[in-house]
Amino acid sequence: RALQKKWRSQSPRLRYKALTNLLRERLPERVPLTEAAHALGLSPSALSQRLRRRFGLNYSRYLAHIRMIHARELLRRTQLPILEVARRCGIRDAANFAKVFKQCTGVSPTEYRELCRNRHK
Repeated sequence: RALQKKWRSQSPRLRYKALTNLLRERLPERVPLTEAAHALGLSPSALSQRLRRRFGLNYSRYLAHIRMIHARELLRRTQLPILEVARRCGIRDAANFAKVFKQCTGVSPTEYRELCRNRHK
């Protein structure tokens, strides 16, 4: 209920921040569109339309984007195995994680980690 009130009373920028925070808090979990929309006091179609209008992404792509931001951070700052990074980002399968990560960044998770290490040398 509190998120619903916040969504309606906030500026558009803060509204998307509330959605992003909700998704980050529950990153390892599955958060269906209907659940995210309900938490924000919107219908699933309204949330989808707003995301598409604002970011040009549907809900699942937006969620993948949030997950990959977190994955990049974990790969940069930790030595966790790739599978553990994937799990902490809500993806149970390392191969699927690598595929999504490469689609978003252009490099594999292992290559990304190496690039980050080489930049800090």
